[in-house]
Amino acid sequence: MTAGDLKALTLTTLRQPDVAARQLMAMSLGRDVLWIALFLAVILSTAMMTFQNLIYPPHPSTPAVFTETWMYLGVVGIGELLFIYGIYLAGGWMKGHGSLNDIMVVLVWWQLLQVGIQIVLVFLVMVAPPLASLASLAAMAYGVYVLLHFISQAHQLNSLGRAAGVLVVALFAIAFALSLLIALVGGSVVGLTNV
Repeated sequence: MTAGDLKALTLTTLRQPDVAARQLMAMSLGRDVLWIALFLAVILSTAMMTFQNLIYPPHPSTPAVFTETWMYLGVVGIGELLFIYGIYLAGGWMKGHGSLNDIMVVLVWWQLLQVGIQIVLVFLVMVAPPLASLASLAAMAYGVYVLLHFISQAHQLNSLGRAAGVLVVALFAIAFALSLLIALVGGSVVGLTNV
């Protein structure tokens, strides 16, 4: 895929996320490519967090998961995996028909776009902090809108309402799984405390 293809896909995602989702699934990317792309998204997200902490050192009370690079990398990686499988399983439970590859390709692309937005927001924080706050809220809202289209298309739901249901069920399941993990290994291990 060339830089021009990536730009065109990005613009389509912003203008017609349902069309972009179908284009992504039509690529029929192999699972190995998708895992590499997911790892890249996690690495880039971690790099942006580290860069942001260098520019604006976090408050001493900030949880270690947001200040320790390797800890952040691990938590984000685990979170991404839980998110993908959560959407996949929740969609199947709600009569969706998406394959794991379909779910992965749209969610990995969505995560890569989130990294791009993160880069833009860090730049805005440096040059226009008030604008960065508004842009962050707008990006968050539109990001959810795009995500719902992606879930709807990947699971062949043809309904943003049903896609929202899949997202809510997946998030509750992930929260439950994480709470069990924290209870088993202790909050300090996953960086929820600064002890």
